[in-house]
Amino acid sequence: MATVVLIPGILCIIALLWGRTTNAFLNVFLPVLLVLPTSYYWTWRPLPYIGFMEATLVPLGVGLVLMDIFRWKVSRVDLWMLIFVFTSGYAEYTRGETTGSIMSLFTALTNGLVPYIAGKLLAEQPGIRLAVVRRYLWLLLPVCLLAMVQFFTKSNAFQRLWVRFFPDEWYALATQTREGFGRLGGPYFGAEQAGMVILIGLTLAIWLKYNKDWLSKYGGRSFLLLSKRAKFVIFVLTIALIMTQSRGPWIGAIFSVGIASIGTAKKPLQRVVVLIALILLVGVPGYIAGKDYASGPRKGYTDSEKETAQYRAQLIDNYIPLAKLGGAWGWGPLFPKIGGQTSIDNEYLFVWLVQGYVGLFAFILILLETSISLIRLGIKAKSKHDRSFVFSLLGVIFGLALTLATVFLGPPNYNIFFLLIGWCQSIRLSHVDKLEDPEAESYQVETESNLIRVYT
Repeated sequence: MATVVLIPGILCIIALLWGRTTNAFLNVFLPVLLVLPTSYYWTWRPLPYIGFMEATLVPLGVGLVLMDIFRWKVSRVDLWMLIFVFTSGYAEYTRGETTGSIMSLFTALTNGLVPYIAGKLLAEQPGIRLAVVRRYLWLLLPVCLLAMVQFFTKSNAFQRLWVRFFPDEWYALATQTREGFGRLGGPYFGAEQAGMVILIGLTLAIWLKYNKDWLSKYGGRSFLLLSKRAKFVIFVLTIALIMTQSRGPWIGAIFSVGIASIGTAKKPLQRVVVLIALILLVGVPGYIAGKDYASGPRKGYTDSEKETAQYRAQLIDNYIPLAKLGGAWGWGPLFPKIGGQTSIDNEYLFVWLVQGYVGLFAFILILLETSISLIRLGIKAKSKHDRSFVFSLLGVIFGLALTLATVFLGPPNYNIFFLLIGWCQSIRLSHVDKLEDPEAESYQVETESNLIRVYT
């Protein structure tokens, strides 16, 4: 029954043979990314673990190399990505864990590098930017609506479905509880991961709302339908985000939407000043209050807000000395555990432990380089449509970067993160002065019929 994970891979191969990589990207990869769980695997020695995502990404990666690699433009982020991928398996190899290093490299190559390549080569092709946003929201909306039941029943409908195919993995997609309610997780790897997926969707939905007039006119019939329901989408995603009961994604979403608002402001510089003032007046006192709230010894293991805050505070004290001992290449996934803290709910600390300070520097450089390039693009953008989109992506990157200080980068956000990083490297600005001009030349505007003719 576990061989069901191979079906998306077969569909991806068919899509590649039938059309082009954009078909496989939009019609197979994105549905797998947002709808199917990444917690279930098929094992067949000596192959690495294969899940829905791995089965899809292997043929997609081959298709990208064969059909689209000729359009590749080298950037510094490519170097940081290669270093990051290399460090993911090097520590295990040097410590004699050859099998483990192969597994880590396979995971990093398929789940990290292939989405990065797809984002860089496909997401900014003519009309595809709008198609990706549309597909992301249309897929996420029903997932959130179905997952909301989990908040009240403390039972995950996705778990009940997939356990029939994976009876030995009955523990996957288990529902966490807090304050007497289930934490919305859906098909994702826990409530925190669900919160980050929704954070991205919420920012894109708000971008859609502020551009709905233009998108309704130039984005095709499906965008007309989606843009009319933008308020409903925002409402559903906001409620779903609240139901995750995950503080990190909540704070990340506030920052993401705040930064995205710079692109829609009539006076962007004035909006920047307001945001900085709010951070100083609200964020700094809130950080100090949070530090005080998390201080003191943990008194229980109740998964309460205070207990989890204390847990994360103790992670820093316990594991930074160990991370330093790991040196340049880290300990690998089998790093020593301290104080019974087996879950490293801080991606920066986790990367430092597993991949050493070389891997951590590469990861930080990926974030910094991407942020700087988006800021430059936002300043250069002449059209409101481009500027609002660039700052929306910048908000998502900042929101995720902040959230990752409180949670690890698990599936499917590992795939989404590197997809976004690749996308940010390839953004193409429209050569227009204003969106309202119907004769304006926009790289991203294509009629729905043209998309069908070119890409299917």
